[in-house]
This record gives sequence, structure tokens and C-alpha cells, in this order.
Amino acid sequence: MNTEGKKAFLESYGWTVGPRDPRINTDYSGGFMCVEPFSEDQLPTRNGSNGPWALVGDDLGEMIDVSYSFLTEMMA
Repeated sequence: MNTEGKKAFLESYGWTVGPRDPRINTDYSGGFMCVEPFSEDQLPTRNGSNGPWALVGDDLGEMIDVSYSFLTEMMA
């Protein structure tokens, strides 16, 4: 599956994929994020240990690949 297909798959499960919300994983830098469904009362998060599973960074394609693998492995 290509990157756009993986992005659409993640979004179909309620994931947010795209521009960074600065309240997600504040300990890390980056302009983009992939994050599992979350509620506003879970924010802000410093890292993945105190909130929803999330990746932040600048290589959105790589983050989509990792997030897709994470989700599909959890579903198996």
C-alpha cells in the first residue's frame, strides 16, 4: 500500500495525520504528527508515556509508515 493509502487507512480509524498540534509530545520537535484518537482532556502530552500514542517529526511519510505498522500489528 502506498503512503496515501496508509494515511487514508489511519484516518479511517480516527487517527489525525498531518500538521502538528503543538500540544502533542511537547518534548519533541517537528512540523507533523500521526496520533491515535484522543480527547482534549488528554492534552498536553510531553511524550508518548503520558497520553495517546503519537509520533511527531518532519518526515511525515516515515511517520505514516511506522504508524500504519503499529496499528495493523495491534489489530492482528
